[in-house]
Amino acid sequence: MESRNNKHLIAVGILAFIGVVLLVATVVVVFTAFVTLSTGIDGLPQELTVQVVGEEDLQNVSVIHQTDQDLKQHPALLLAAVVTAPERVP
Repeated sequence: MESRNNKHLIAVGILAFIGVVLLVATVVVVFTAFVTLSTGIDGLPQELTVQVVGEEDLQNVSVIHQTDQDLKQHPALLLAAVVTAPERVP
């Protein structure tokens, strides 16, 4: 009789644990969905657009001169220079 009660308690404990895990997962998913819908998150991040500005728009802009060593260490700077002013790239 005692063995049967122990097995019954173990089964009830396992089912209760699974129930609690499912309840917590459901609450997390519902909360995440509610926050997503209420904040207006609508999918993937927007595409980055690169805009070339004319010389007249650069009146009050600080200019940072890049050296050849800077361009070698950081290839992204070279790519940005090619996109914005291809005639000035060494």
